[in-house]
Amino acid sequence: MTWITSQPMLVSLQRRVERMERQRAALLLEVAALSPAQLRFHPAPDSWCPLDVVEHLVRVEEATLRRAAERPRARSLAQAVRASAALALMTVASHGGARVKAPTRMVLPEGGLDLSALAARWDAIRGTLREVLEGLAPGEASRPLLRHPRVGWLSTAQSLVFMELHIAHHVRQIERIRRAAGYPG
Repeated sequence: MTWITSQPMLVSLQRRVERMERQRAALLLEVAALSPAQLRFHPAPDSWCPLDVVEHLVRVEEATLRRAAERPRARSLAQAVRASAALALMTVASHGGARVKAPTRMVLPEGGLDLSALAARWDAIRGTLREVLEGLAPGEASRPLLRHPRVGWLSTAQSLVFMELHIAHHVRQIERIRRAAGYPG
């Protein structure tokens, strides 16, 4: 998927966003094929169902971009090094299948929404993401975008890496849910 924009997005960011869009489309297609019982199946009383996973992904991206106008122009060297190290650890943990609790309650699913409403919210927030990225000048990929509650500010490029890793992590979570005992056939 390629977007026609008024100002071209930085090429390195555009490639990542296109991968993220393919990843999101595949996830939504997979979840849309589930029955209502499968969408709302919780493998354990305190666990998430596939619909909760989608809501969480939407809420994380909404939280990321809600503060886009407030983001700082730059980070200190110490903040940049910390973010780079943390992102490297997240990458290893993500590929290793580590399970991680959400670092803040603001991104936990609340329930009550159907898949079409969540997909519409996700479309809207991705539109906002495109606007933010299209507004970047060359060299601004290092400008902070996402403030992770545990890691601090991630650069724009790092934020996109995080979002891509985050979706991949939750795709694996949905796969685990579908393999769980009692999953509706």
